[in-house]
Order: sequence, then structure tokens, then C-alpha cells
Amino acid sequence: MVDASGREIFRSTQSTLTGGQLDSPDIEIMRDDLCRTLHEAAGDSVEYLFAVFSTPNFLGLDCWEVIYQQDEPYLGALVMGLREDAPAKVYLGFSDPAGADYDLGDVDGQKRLMAERVADGGWVLPELVNHMMDAGDFHFYRLCQVRMNSWSRGRAVLVGDAGYAVSPGTGQATTVAMLGAYVLAGELATQGDDVVAGMAAYEEELRDYVTRHQDIALEYDAKPGTPSGGVSSDQGGLPDFGSLTLPFHLKDYPALVRS
Repeated sequence: MVDASGREIFRSTQSTLTGGQLDSPDIEIMRDDLCRTLHEAAGDSVEYLFAVFSTPNFLGLDCWEVIYQQDEPYLGALVMGLREDAPAKVYLGFSDPAGADYDLGDVDGQKRLMAERVADGGWVLPELVNHMMDAGDFHFYRLCQVRMNSWSRGRAVLVGDAGYAVSPGTGQATTVAMLGAYVLAGELATQGDDVVAGMAAYEEELRDYVTRHQDIALEYDAKPGTPSGGVSSDQGGLPDFGSLTLPFHLKDYPALVRS
């Protein structure tokens, strides 16, 4: 973690911001690797919109994450480098209690909005913004929670953030979405041709788990200690996202294996 001048104010080789304690039983997978695996499994018939953006690894990061945070107004950056000779991944963010207006289909407008809010920040934010403007894998979203009375209607069903966003601020969105996809596939395979029954079983199996995650996210956001409102930890005042992961018992779905 660095300050506006780039001076290091905290370092840890026992934990990461995104994954928590390194000696935990959790397995952290780089988003690129996970997306590649899912893309190969699903084929070319699906439209894909990716998060974060890539930038040249001008900081020379090799298995390191660097975070910068600034208060009043809050803005920040997280740069992740897996290998020194590979592109880095960047998260940029700002806080706007009133809610910023933006067009979901206007990527260039979203980039301009981000640049307006963070380009004057400290550390290397101006350089990150310059790379962001040229990035082809940019994705912009609002940190929010989605609660719906039902995740399906007829033969249409929602999985992951579309139906039950926990809150990207807790680092649990991918975990919950992957579990949701597994349960949905398993219940649909179990119910055979009765798609509606499969969707209902999917929701019954997962609803309590998702609700508990959402409740924890609200409690997390309400606590003081970090600019995003999250709980403080011993890692330089940063939240321990790994501690927010809830256990879930994965059912065996013989019908899914057969299919």
C-alpha cells in the first residue's frame, strides 16, 4: 500500500487484499484464467463483457498487488501484477454518494467519467488513466447490491450479479456466481425436461446462502475503518476479504455428470 507520493506505508507477504490470508484453505484463481476456462467450455455462442482493464506492467510487479487510497473525496486504485513480463490488471474507483449518471452502452463516456474523477489523484493515477483510455478490455460498473423476489420467470433465469449481486466491494461476487452456476446446472439436469421445476429447486437450494452473503455485505459496508466502509484488519487497515467467504456444501448431481 502506498501514499500519494508512492511511498510505501504497508507491506505484507502473508495476505493479499483480494484473497485474504495466503494460508487459508481458499484457492484464488486469476480472473483471466477463470474467464478462459469458462469461455472454452461455453463456446462462441455467448457474448462476453469483461471487468477491470489491462495496462503495461510499468511498475514491474511480480506476484504483487499495490493499492492506493485517497479520502475526501474517496478514490483509489489497485494494480495487480502476476509476472513482471506480463501486463498488469488495474481497478480504479471513486465514491459518489449522489450516484454518477452514465450510459451503459457508451464505453468511451464511461472512460471519460472515470478520468474526470480520478486523473488528478496522487501516486501514478494520471499514468493509469492514460493507459485506461487506450485499453480494449475496460469495464465500468457501480458497486451495488441486487435483491430480487425471484430469480426466474418462465424459462428465463438469472445467475450471479444479475440476480443477486452481493456487492463487488466484498470480493465475493465470483464465488457466489460460480456456486450459483453449478447449482443451477445440477438442478436443471436433475429435473430433466421440467425446466421450471429445475429453476425453482435452484433458487430453493441457494437462496439462504445468497441472503446470508448479502446481509454480511450490508453489515460490512456499515462499519467504519476503511474508505469503503468495510471492517479494518491487521493488514494496514485494509479489509480481509477472505474472512467474508461463507462455507457451502456442494451437492453431488449424478444427472449432471451423465449429461
